[in-house]
Amino acid sequence: MAISIIWHRIRTFSAVCGVLLLAGSCVYDRLGTCPDGSAEDVSVTFRIATRNTSGTKADNIAGQETGTAAENWLELEGLRFLMFTEGGAFLQDLSAIAETMSENEDEWNLYTVKATFKEPYFNNPLFVDSNVRFKLMVLANWPAEAVEGVIAAKGSVREIERVQAFFEMSPEFFPEIGKTGIPMFGLMDCAVSWSALAASDTGNYVDIGDVHMLRSLAKIEVLDNIADKDADGYPKVSEVRVMKWNSIARLIPDNFRNGVQVSAASYPAVPGFVDSEQGRQFRQQKYSTESLGAPYEFDGFTTYVPEIRTGQLAFRVVIRQSAAEGDAVSRDFAVPEAGNAWGPEILRNHIYRINVNTAAEISLGYTVCPWDEASITVPSYPEN
Repeated sequence: MAISIIWHRIRTFSAVCGVLLLAGSCVYDRLGTCPDGSAEDVSVTFRIATRNTSGTKADNIAGQETGTAAENWLELEGLRFLMFTEGGAFLQDLSAIAETMSENEDEWNLYTVKATFKEPYFNNPLFVDSNVRFKLMVLANWPAEAVEGVIAAKGSVREIERVQAFFEMSPEFFPEIGKTGIPMFGLMDCAVSWSALAASDTGNYVDIGDVHMLRSLAKIEVLDNIADKDADGYPKVSEVRVMKWNSIARLIPDNFRNGVQVSAASYPAVPGFVDSEQGRQFRQQKYSTESLGAPYEFDGFTTYVPEIRTGQLAFRVVIRQSAAEGDAVSRDFAVPEAGNAWGPEILRNHIYRINVNTAAEISLGYTVCPWDEASITVPSYPEN
């Protein structure tokens, strides 16, 4: 008994963080700075979207496949918002004073964050009649020890990147609303008119753009496309396992660019390669989502992995011929080192799909799907 399998490198699935900022200036002079170098309160609101939804700035992402609710979910208590100067020097941590709420608890794809704080950096005379420029970093669903290491350092953006914070994925890991979220990272260069900030108030927010969140894991799906099934649905794929994988993910990728998918993997300082006799089981799922703007019904097997060389992955597929006990065949296979449509590396924030087409012969076919885009255009927010 053999298995025919078709591989797909499928479209990226991205998450988007929309950010708005409002600020006040000194009572002394609305277009000047405070004589003593102090700062007035600045009120900030963030819109965080973790899925391509109407009303966000992600609508034009070419080839995006939307995430499931569990893949979009953010653990609110663990969110971290760090602010830096234009050059990347640390300014302050907004996390403790930020108030975050979910706007959509069906899809978990839209969040609102508000915070009021003082920031003397915004009163720099160089910004008058120009743009206030700074960076905003967002950490979501990170393990506590990784967050503590970054916060304790209070270093520059470059110093934080050099820490190489990581996430060690347990064999049981699977995103689940209210329990476990996929670790994500975002960093945006912000530029907003100083005069607009000076004139803003709680009824006049200033839109400064989007932070595009990247999930630190890749998603792998296996679909049962076996034809000529009997009335009971046999033969059918009954189980899928990943036998070789990497268990450690770098939380901040190299050469991060806001709104651009990664083109190369960023590996941890300490590798976490696993070669298991039992493997890690895929979870069987059925759900409705959206692909290329159209409804898409998924019925298959899913797992998640940190970035890895494609040729290091190995899988096991079990096909049952009937309901009779023992009437099953399993097949172990590795991803070829070359000639596969997935490319040389499994990349974060991408979806990879395997189609099992027959149970009668081995045939590894490769198809490059046309949705593998790496750029994004950002339209303006629509008026509410």
